[in-house]
Amino acid sequence: MPKFTTGPIENTGTPSIEVLLKSLNNSSANTATVQARVFSLNGVKTLLFESGPLTLAPQSSIVIKRVDLSDVLQYEVQFEHNLTGASKNKVQFSSWGFDLNGASNPSQRIVHAELSKFKLK
Repeated sequence: MPKFTTGPIENTGTPSIEVLLKSLNNSSANTATVQARVFSLNGVKTLLFESGPLTLAPQSSIVIKRVDLSDVLQYEVQFEHNLTGASKNKVQFSSWGFDLNGASNPSQRIVHAELSKFKLK
């Protein structure tokens, strides 16, 4: 399963009070299974949210979740999907921070091209 991470995000300055997690399946034929996790990095890495496996039909997108970041000073978002082979690059993810007024926080907007691949241990 391809896995991606935002890496650590500092939630200071204009902090985000929530993060929106999205996924897009650009495959024309393959249904994808996607999953997301959000971790607080306030000292000890702590799981804040984990989606169950979600089914994503071909040529569709979903909002996975809006996750509360109240009192979170640092966080990380991880994504994964099940497609392999030629289809593995068809699933994309993004993470969007929103401030107290509901405005998008540009410094915490992470699109798929900015995510890093990694291996879970």
